[in-house]
Amino acid sequence: MKKIRTLFILALTVSCIFLTAGCSGGSGGNSDTPASGNTAAVSGSGSAAQTQTEIGLEEAEKIALQDAGIAEADAVYVTAHPEYDDGAYIYNVEFYSGNTEYDYEIDAYTGEIRSFDQDIENYTIGWIPQGNSVQIDVEAAKAAAFSKAGVTEDSVTLTKAELEYDDGRAMYQIEFIHDKMEYEFEIDAADGSIIQQEKESVYS
Repeated sequence: MKKIRTLFILALTVSCIFLTAGCSGGSGGNSDTPASGNTAAVSGSGSAAQTQTEIGLEEAEKIALQDAGIAEADAVYVTAHPEYDDGAYIYNVEFYSGNTEYDYEIDAYTGEIRSFDQDIENYTIGWIPQGNSVQIDVEAAKAAAFSKAGVTEDSVTLTKAELEYDDGRAMYQIEFIHDKMEYEFEIDAADGSIIQQEKESVYS
């Protein structure tokens, strides 16, 4: 009877040893899997990192002058500095040439012109009767705007072309879209000169 009890205890002890070894081996194998997965995720996120290079303030000034058709010697700068606008990093370039003020917003990384404004300063005019003030038609006004923008009529989407009066001055409002940029012009109805013009991205 004692022999049977001893053999039973021995068999039970051996079984427990095998079960314990099997359980510890299984848990050790499972602990390796998440670790290798996390390493791949980290290395993957690191390889996606990218850097951007600024074009520089001098290049932004050149882009503005070239677009305005103004020689550097004829420009008097008001301000030229980097800034953030609606989360976008830009160069704000403002300058005068003659009695006209130019204002540009240029993407600091791509050099793209995000917006543009041109105004004739200190220009005054009294009331002129309509019969004497309108000397050009809307087609001539459109042609003047397209020429200044460097586009052709068949390449734009025209959104406005109207004769209006501002403080007694007759002018044409010409607005159109070209290559994801929106253009707005005020054209003098007497001689076809450009009173004001603006250009900005349609996404602004």
